[in-house]
Amino acid sequence: MKKKYTQIVVLAVFVVISLFLVRMIEKHQKSSPAAESTVPDISPRIVSLVPSITETLFMLGLGDHVVARSDYCDFPPEATSLTAVGSLSGVNVEAIARLKPDWVILSDSQAQSKLHTALANLRINHLGVPSNSLEEIMRGIWELGEKFDRQENATIWLEQLDKIIEAAISAAPETKPRVLVCAGRDPGDLRRIYVSGKGNFYEDLIKIGGGVNAYDGTLPYPMVSIEGIIQMNPDIIIDVITGPSVDTTVVGDALYQWSRLTTVNAVANANVHIITDSWAARPGPRIGLIIEAFSNYIQKWGEMQ
Repeated sequence: MKKKYTQIVVLAVFVVISLFLVRMIEKHQKSSPAAESTVPDISPRIVSLVPSITETLFMLGLGDHVVARSDYCDFPPEATSLTAVGSLSGVNVEAIARLKPDWVILSDSQAQSKLHTALANLRINHLGVPSNSLEEIMRGIWELGEKFDRQENATIWLEQLDKIIEAAISAAPETKPRVLVCAGRDPGDLRRIYVSGKGNFYEDLIKIGGGVNAYDGTLPYPMVSIEGIIQMNPDIIIDVITGPSVDTTVVGDALYQWSRLTTVNAVANANVHIITDSWAARPGPRIGLIIEAFSNYIQKWGEMQ
């Protein structure tokens, strides 16, 4: 009965994603220049202020049209040669204006901040792209491809992602482990940990891999204490640690910190995993790598049962 329930849950997730994929591909196949209500921008000057969006633009074949980036946009490597115009803590709007962009692409939260007002006052076109859930990520990538006449590349990416998702769901274990994703914390300290909560893409990926989120509250990225983690008692811990200060000592230090929580199942059974690659924190075109990583961790847990 438990196996059947697990299969139903992961199948439901896959059906929702597959239906979205089918809708987007059918829309591309049926579209024609005469049927479009607006003409796509095929030769734009673009400023990207989010690393995952910069990756998306290059994946779609728009790299030659990106004229500036945020301070943290470092992939693909050629993006680092672009002019940097700031980060989440401060964007140089005047520098953006001097570049005369046709579009500035923002995160959904940036599009609702003072940055929106500043760009609007300068009459600079800008677009916010949501990326909270897996479906939003897929939709955002498709819509950017549609806007800039790169539907074919977007379709290829969606089809590849569909295969990765299907493989992960097929490999899911019979029993669902409780998975805790640590999405941010102070270096060298477990006292202030932000974990994947309700309704974000990490939770979607946990479900696709055959797990269940160890956090069962309502917040998207709650801060939890060591006591809270002990109470949740996850079977698998995935600690995502990325950033410019990450070096070769990080993994060993992180594993040592977690090793002190000896009563937690994930620690007791050596199911604590540290990811330091930048793709693990970016809801963009490399999300397939996150799905594969989560799926592998969950499969290995299943083999131990």
